[in-house]
Amino acid sequence: MKTLKAKLIQISAVLGLWLSLAATPVHASEELVSQIEINASPEVVWQVLIDFNNYPNWSQFVLYIAPENKDVKTVNKGEYLNITVQSPNEDPMDFNPEVLVFDDVKELRWRGNIGGMDFIFSGEHYFKLEKTAHNKTLLIHGELFNGLLLPLLKERLFENTPAGFEQFNQAIKKQSESI
Repeated sequence: MKTLKAKLIQISAVLGLWLSLAATPVHASEELVSQIEINASPEVVWQVLIDFNNYPNWSQFVLYIAPENKDVKTVNKGEYLNITVQSPNEDPMDFNPEVLVFDDVKELRWRGNIGGMDFIFSGEHYFKLEKTAHNKTLLIHGELFNGLLLPLLKERLFENTPAGFEQFNQAIKKQSESI
């Protein structure tokens, strides 16, 4: 009987800890933001950004991107993507984020997490397009990182990811300006 009681106390303690962590609104948060001006219209940059099949021809950071549902021709909010990214000096990383925003010629945003639990760790990646003078585009490319594991992962994330963003920005600029 004492063994059963001890097990129930252990299970209750673990469950209580898990529930309290899940309900805690205060999590670590960090944002990585980069930007680049592109000598092409937002419409041209958008077409390059959403032409997922062509990424292997120009992007060294986003190696693969495709809708999880292969029957889908365009991506919509709430759908999932299969993505492989590789920051400089890192191994490729696969993930399956949910599309949060697909706003034509304005913004593409997705969020991935660990085990379906944003409070443990999540990354909300975004690309925003702003029209500037002379029909150029300001690409704002960033990611908002959140979660309890962020303090443990921050140093590694911020070591090579900024270089990956810069690499992507230069590549999409070159690709967009060549059209």
